Amino acid sequence: MEICRPIRMISMPRPRKFIADFSPWYKSYIDPADTYTAAIHSLSVERQQEEMQRMKDNGLTIRYDMLRIMDLKNQIIDAFSEQPNVAEANIADLDLTKIRPAYDELATLLLEFVPLSKDKDAAEKEGFDNNYYVTTFADAAGDFKKQLQEMIDRKESGKGFSENELQILWATDGSFQKNQ
Repeated sequence: MEICRPIRMISMPRPRKFIADFSPWYKSYIDPADTYTAAIHSLSVERQQEEMQRMKDNGLTIRYDMLRIMDLKNQIIDAFSEQPNVAEANIADLDLTKIRPAYDELATLLLEFVPLSKDKDAAEKEGFDNNYYVTTFADAAGDFKKQLQEMIDRKESGKGFSENELQILWATDGSFQKNQ
């Protein structure tokens, strides 16, 4: 008895009938599923904003800033995802319309957050047993900002990356080039 049937089976009448019967049902499912997913996402964003506001109102500045930094990072990554053909190799094609405002806000926020991340007492007040996690987060956010600044500078100057620089980026954790 044959366990796996060959691909030519699709040309047989029964599978074609199944596909013909299944296809309209599947297509009718897609639109409501997309609508549902969009509604859940919208609700999630709304709840996140409410929670962030509650943190801010309750003086949980470190936690608020960390969530805001993650939100900005996600906005930037989403803007990159909308440009799938752009990487360090063709940085001149990068559209900064959505990236630049989020980057500017991130840079401003990090100016306030980095010194706060080193304050052990403030971290302890917000429930962090050890501010190591906060400082590590601040360092990672700073590294993200530096790499993004390098890409923006290259885009604005029109100077691409050399082959040697691209090789380094391919090997660098967190690099946009490596994460493609």
